[in-house]
Amino acid sequence: MLAFTAPLTACAPPGQAKAPKFASIDRPINDRYIQISVVEKGLVEVNASGRSVRAVAPDGFCFPIAGIMTSRDSAFMLLEPCNGDNTKGVLSLSIAKHGLFGAEEPSKENFAAFRSFLETGDGVSQLGLDAGSGAVFLVSTSYEDGVLYAVAKDASGSGLNFSGQIICRAFTELNGRMVVMSLISSKKGEGDPEVLRAELAAMIKHMIAENSNLGV
Repeated sequence: MLAFTAPLTACAPPGQAKAPKFASIDRPINDRYIQISVVEKGLVEVNASGRSVRAVAPDGFCFPIAGIMTSRDSAFMLLEPCNGDNTKGVLSLSIAKHGLFGAEEPSKENFAAFRSFLETGDGVSQLGLDAGSGAVFLVSTSYEDGVLYAVAKDASGSGLNFSGQIICRAFTELNGRMVVMSLISSKKGEGDPEVLRAELAAMIKHMIAENSNLGV
């Protein structure tokens, strides 16, 4: 079971303890933390244990410095609309220093098992922002071209004050590293699950294309 719950732990950074588990980009980051090698308005390049992954902002989104955090195991990025338009929803990206299935290579069998887990009560609860709320409901799951998509409704009230209840997540692997991209609907914008899933699919496919020429 841990093989399937591990990818979900990178959807958002954990809460701060006495010693910070995450470091922001404007703090000193020691070599035990995952490294950021490039930071631009529309591009963040992550060095994840010797393998590079390019985080590419979709059209209309930018990487604010304050939204980039790193830990020993992953980098987390919260993107924002470049023009301040809060109808675009909430977009985030996580890149881990391990593969989507740990030491195992991605396969249709692994993706099928992961999809089955997400369709269980435990899996569905972890797709939301408050895994223990009991107020997260599965809308759909699908698999396409090496990407597993999951759409859920989170009625826990744990979102940002301008975010809606529909959460779309895309799970994949780039250059041997786990990548999770999430899009949460806006209270003012489009909340149709299929529309949001299509938007997320276009975003993750663009990022896959931008990483296609990266080697080990």
